[in-house]
Amino acid sequence: MTGLDEAANSDCDVLIAGGGMVGASLAVALAGLPLRVTLVEAIPAGSPGQPSFDARTTALSRSSRHILGTLGIWPALAEHAAPIRRIHVSERGRLGTAVIDADEEGGEALGYVLENRLLGAALWRALDVSPNVTVHSPARVTGVEDLVAALGVRVERGGASTTLRTRLLVVADGARSPLRELLGIIARTRPYEQTAIVGNVAVERPNRTRGQDAIAYERFTPDGPLALLPAGGGRYVFVL
Repeated sequence: MTGLDEAANSDCDVLIAGGGMVGASLAVALAGLPLRVTLVEAIPAGSPGQPSFDARTTALSRSSRHILGTLGIWPALAEHAAPIRRIHVSERGRLGTAVIDADEEGGEALGYVLENRLLGAALWRALDVSPNVTVHSPARVTGVEDLVAALGVRVERGGASTTLRTRLLVVADGARSPLRELLGIIARTRPYEQTAIVGNVAVERPNRTRGQDAIAYERFTPDGPLALLPAGGGRYVFVL
């Protein structure tokens, strides 16, 4: 679908349904290409109701950090991202431990811990200054039809409905995607029969020694794994 006639018969080249972490990241990545991109997001930008950009954190690998740098938003995030310079792995009842150190791996950090709300804000700021990205928010996709040279995507916003023609539709509205179900795409799920508790804590006397405040701990127990990740400023994220 690269012909000029098809391009003329569409309102955009790519329509992304869902402006969470996946959809917004894709829109920013496409912003530098000669494409007309439309992003449809049901929850207004900056709203506390956006689950992708809440008070939780994300552990970014070094490759993810490089991707954010390529997208041009890492400079705005670097001062807020807590580096992981060492990972300490142990198992209850065992004497041995495994330690992975960034210096030995030849990098500044093994990864970074970043609040989702800060990542979301940076992505949406980038979208605001992208001339070839059109954002409809709050809005949602309510239907899709196959046209001759494009897809007709019905978008509802403010009680009004319009049909946008696109050459490519990206479904990025969550794991329990209503649009996926609308399109009749079957998803196979497998319950793990497990739950996890995630939270943020702060310590009274953080260790300010270089590197000692940037250690991630992972502990394996018969009841399941535990993890403690540095979030900077004497704060940590725990998963148990």
